[in-house]
Amino acid sequence: MKTTYSAPDQHWIAVPSICDPMAPRRDQVVRQTVHECTENDRLAHEFLALKQQGLIVGRILVNAVKATKLMRDRSSAVDPELSELIASISQVA
Repeated sequence: MKTTYSAPDQHWIAVPSICDPMAPRRDQVVRQTVHECTENDRLAHEFLALKQQGLIVGRILVNAVKATKLMRDRSSAVDPELSELIASISQVA
């Protein structure tokens, strides 16, 4: 049986979500999306904070390093901090 509305003063109103079988799924998707956006925002702020502290570095090709600028380990003079630098690099890498 089909119901038609022909009254000119008839107004459509929003139907409560309990009548919409997809409402719970839609609500779940919205909550998940909001959670993902919040998590992404948190991770982005954490990444920027770590990068500003110098704890995140980018990778470069070894042949892109200009060895002529790295004079500290090629100098004939004794550098008292060189052994500490080498040990630190060995621990990190």
